[in-house]
Amino acid sequence: MSYKNLKLIRSIIAQVPGLTNHKDFDIAIEIGHHQRMGVPLTLKKLQLLNIATTATVRRHLGKMIAEGTVIKNTPASDRRTAHLTLNPKTMEALDRSLEKIHHTLCISMTQGRDD
Repeated sequence: MSYKNLKLIRSIIAQVPGLTNHKDFDIAIEIGHHQRMGVPLTLKKLQLLNIATTATVRRHLGKMIAEGTVIKNTPASDRRTAHLTLNPKTMEALDRSLEKIHHTLCISMTQGRDD
């Protein structure tokens, strides 16, 4: 893997709308992962993942919710909690980014270079 490829991966991630820094990306990855597993992520569970301090996670999550990157749903069965999901456009953008990153890594491995 070359540094050029790492820079390419970073630029791919930067193209995902609503993710302006690595904390947003880390939060989106966790929410998307749980969403794909069918196990909704709550704020408490997100904070327990130790992505950042509680205040930082809340600040970034609040911004992401306000921008529409993350959707906060309150289930009818338990109004005390909220489930966090990515909006469909963000999920699609992350999926496309993952495919591009996978492609970049595969090319790097077949070239066998380490620049």
